Amino acid sequence: MRKQTSVQGVVLAGVHAWGNCFLEYAMPRPLVPMVDRPLIAHPLSWLREGGITSASICANSETAYLRRHLGNGHRWGISLDYYEDVMPRGPAGCTRDAVIQNGCTTFVVVEATTVPQILLTDLLEAHRSSGAALTIVVTGADTGSSHPDGMLEPTGIYVFSQSALEHVPTTGYQDIKEALIPRLHAKGLRVMTYAVNANVAPRITGAASYLAVSKWIVERAAGEKACPQGYVRCGEARLHESARVHASVRWVGPVLIEPGCVIEADALIVGPTTVGQGCMIGERAVVSRSALWLDCHVAEEAIVDHCVLTSHSRIKAQQRLSHMVCLPRHNHRRSWLSRLIEGWSGNGEQREVKGSDPASRDACPPMTAPAEEEHWIPARCASPPDRTPLSSIGG
Repeated sequence: MRKQTSVQGVVLAGVHAWGNCFLEYAMPRPLVPMVDRPLIAHPLSWLREGGITSASICANSETAYLRRHLGNGHRWGISLDYYEDVMPRGPAGCTRDAVIQNGCTTFVVVEATTVPQILLTDLLEAHRSSGAALTIVVTGADTGSSHPDGMLEPTGIYVFSQSALEHVPTTGYQDIKEALIPRLHAKGLRVMTYAVNANVAPRITGAASYLAVSKWIVERAAGEKACPQGYVRCGEARLHESARVHASVRWVGPVLIEPGCVIEADALIVGPTTVGQGCMIGERAVVSRSALWLDCHVAEEAIVDHCVLTSHSRIKAQQRLSHMVCLPRHNHRRSWLSRLIEGWSGNGEQREVKGSDPASRDACPPMTAPAEEEHWIPARCASPPDRTPLSSIGG
């Protein structure tokens, strides 16, 4: 890995709301657990693996919470500083304000809800060789985009040259697509698109895409030869050494069992599934194609399929749940944010999830939760993806 000494990372963590999606009631979106780490750690790791040693986190009212959890970035192998976008200034505005004086010449800007798999060194080389002021990573009809009209679709990843930031006004809300791109064109500066396949730049836009990307990451990890420190393999399953698993438990497909879990006799775990730290799964329970956060309890003979159980969820014995997100009522966001350092906390909602393609953008109708379960909150949790046409940008 060659260090990119003149390149600074920028992570946009103050992005627009997902709409009526209860995942955002659980915790700040960048800190939502994604398999074994917070969501924002995926773009941070991508920057680090691409040779970038420092990054600025641009956030809004959640800046203090992000700072408390992420700290100086040592845990993630990258030096972090923070910019609080109070106004707000928009993605172009806050990027400019955060890094305009730091002396670097190139800036890789990525949304905190993106899980990049692009080879960053290739992206930077394409940007430099093109002489562009701004490069936008996109998907299109020939690269696996889900856009019905075959138009280019942004992935939430950009490369800025210093010259692009010099054309961002110092005041007001400044968007990239609506304000900066037209301004750069008017000044005669080049804007380039960098087309990739959608499966190397999945974005989290709501509960459905959250669950789809979570499954996708677990499947990818199952195919890797190396096992993370402290874990052992059991077929396609990866189990932490501290987990207590009965010998009669059955595994089907890729599964991740995190530290401190207890899985009792004759339980069935069907992957792709993540079972978060401290979870308990009772006798003869079935957990299938789901994501369980911190300290979830699934009682005996319960069935959980295609669900997100946010932290501290409690599923009763013999209860049957499908295509839902669980938010314990007592776990409202402000009550647990002070405990971020100690672990993840939960939220809930429900939604239908179709398929496991990480690029899936299927909206879902509201569903009705079991009336007797207070901790199930019905909600429409999908929000439409960004479909702004980018075909006119040029390449």
